[in-house]
Amino acid sequence: MPKPLPNEKENDYMKRCIPIVLKEGTAKDSSQAAAICHSMFKKHKEEHESEQEILTFEGTLIFSEKNEKTEMSKFKIKEDDNWVHLRATAVIGNRLMKGMYIPYDELKKSLNKWNGTYHDINHMGTSYPHTEYPYYRHNNEYIIGYQDKASANDETKAIEMDVHIYKKSVKYEAWRSFIEICKAAGKIPNVSMSITAKRKAVKAKDIGFDNTEYGDDDYIPYIYDITPKALTTAMEGECSDKDGCGLCISSEKECSEDSCACEQKETTPEQKPEINEKEKERIAYLQRRIKELKGEKK
Repeated sequence: MPKPLPNEKENDYMKRCIPIVLKEGTAKDSSQAAAICHSMFKKHKEEHESEQEILTFEGTLIFSEKNEKTEMSKFKIKEDDNWVHLRATAVIGNRLMKGMYIPYDELKKSLNKWNGTYHDINHMGTSYPHTEYPYYRHNNEYIIGYQDKASANDETKAIEMDVHIYKKSVKYEAWRSFIEICKAAGKIPNVSMSITAKRKAVKAKDIGFDNTEYGDDDYIPYIYDITPKALTTAMEGECSDKDGCGLCISSEKECSEDSCACEQKETTPEQKPEINEKEKERIAYLQRRIKELKGEKK
């Protein structure tokens, strides 16, 4: 009796299995052969369910400045026949974006509203062709997935969520090719968010905003009553990968003052690259960034 091949679809397996079962005499007719083959496929799938996980971004380099050793860490993306599942850091609060202050507490209030929101490409699904408020046109072709399991990280002020991309969506190949290009280029795919919110002016000192551009009595545009609309895979967002926002990253990952898993690079466990001056500069940048996310002084 034939065993299902890796990634073989059930229909293809049934076409291959039934004639063999009939020839072997295991079944007396086509209906019984179909039942046997279906049972075999189901059992095989259950036994090998864990094998559906594949490593797409395989070699996240973690650099340690103290001992100057390079260690390997793997961040898994789950993938099956119809969906790609990954984690994203969508936005980090208590900062300015487009000249407006994005308070973390207000982001937390809207946390559950992220569950069930759409995922699109370059805002083209939920704000086509307009990328600024009001978003009064849509294009369903650019809707490629959705978000759920939103969570808030009080330490980093990050809003994170699971992203699910549908492989049969019209623009899936465009999205996937961009992800693969980012992978080859050693970049993290950026994300950007679409939201609606109310706005008011507040004094910098009233929200404890310590920024050289604003004095204590200066007013800052402050948003509240936030309603998330969509998360998008973008070339560059207001909160970019350099700031810790993007697909395939999460501020819950292994980050400390000495190491950070926030940059993706394709490599193999056998590779042990030397830490040159350029890499040391990058390490120093990541360490500064971690301190900023923790609210520490530069």
